[in-house]
Amino acid sequence: MVKLDLPEREYINYANGSNADKEELLQLVDRIWEVDPKRKSLIDKIKMEFPIPNIIKISGAKEAIDTFKSIDIHKTDIDLALKDITNIDFVKFADGSDEYKLYFSTLSPAGKIAMDGVTAIYNATSTFLDQYMSLSKAAKFALHNDEKVVLLKLIKEYQSNVDINKKINKLRFIDIGDATYLRAVVSSNYKLYDNDIVLYMAMSVICDVASKMNKKFELSHVKATESKFFATFFEEDRIQIRKNVYLQVGLRVQNSELGDGAAKFQTIYKIQNHNGKNSFTVIRNELSSIYHDYNPYKIAVKLQKLHDFDQEISDMKKAVSKISWDKQVTRESLNYVAHKISSLRKGMSKELKEEIINKIDAADITKKTFTIAKLFNQLDSFMLDKGMDAQVAFESNFAKWLREINRQIKN
Repeated sequence: MVKLDLPEREYINYANGSNADKEELLQLVDRIWEVDPKRKSLIDKIKMEFPIPNIIKISGAKEAIDTFKSIDIHKTDIDLALKDITNIDFVKFADGSDEYKLYFSTLSPAGKIAMDGVTAIYNATSTFLDQYMSLSKAAKFALHNDEKVVLLKLIKEYQSNVDINKKINKLRFIDIGDATYLRAVVSSNYKLYDNDIVLYMAMSVICDVASKMNKKFELSHVKATESKFFATFFEEDRIQIRKNVYLQVGLRVQNSELGDGAAKFQTIYKIQNHNGKNSFTVIRNELSSIYHDYNPYKIAVKLQKLHDFDQEISDMKKAVSKISWDKQVTRESLNYVAHKISSLRKGMSKELKEEIINKIDAADITKKTFTIAKLFNQLDSFMLDKGMDAQVAFESNFAKWLREINRQIKN
């Protein structure tokens, strides 16, 4: 089976990003229920809890909305029991890996084939096997040992068990060309807070915070696929910490439609010099997590924490002021970073970690130009084109790496 390449869209607000009209953002979320009318009630409740001003005064908002709209992949969500699934098999993509993917068809209520030849992508093979039969580990072992026939026989036995085959889960499909793919399996009570909806919520809250704090925000960076995204909002004004060291504070919002975690709202900061060079972003604290079983009212209450942003700014200024940004990095510090990179797991392949470590140019130490700021700028810059999961995993660790390197240098 040919390897599937799913598009990733990106917008970087280098300068002069545009505000957006309320109608542009409403069109983004309304397209969800226009495809699936059953979701209109949930979206109406979200609009009630998260009001939007007529003009969304966030630089880059229009371009970010257009980025989301450019991801035009047909999505379908269907509640199915195990008895509604047939022709189960396991196949490999032609990408050189040994990983098997689930392959199956679905049945209509009349018992006829509804969707034929569906292939699981992302982690949907494991979640399908676990959600219906708690079988992913055993399946992986069987497939690794060329016992696919034994595994398929076991699945047929489960399908003949009345108590097991009537369990219902929500299957999340996408269509690409003439093919249908299973991207996720979630519980039937999972609320579908998709990327468009979470971006809508984020813009509503940022507009409210900006108005109450009398501050201007920009949407500086968005990365999105059909299933995941992150968006970075920064205050437009920079804060000078010391000579040639400037702090910009903001919020990072991320979400997944794959049932693998909550939507997150995190405080972040960016360090840069006076002309914007040697800059990098650090994810600092998680202000709020939005789980997919929450109702819109509960989400609105949870996101009230974003109104504590002034205190977060004060805390970030104190933390940043303690870092010796222009101090030369030691060999001990480089070894520490290399070790921490090699220990990362989520979102990072072995090959990518080795590539990053090789990018840490030790020769710069002898030139006495490898400062803390330059090291983290180099690491952050290298991650920009390495995929969304890898970039978020990396930036989430910067804060603790900075504290440890600063301690080593001072000692």
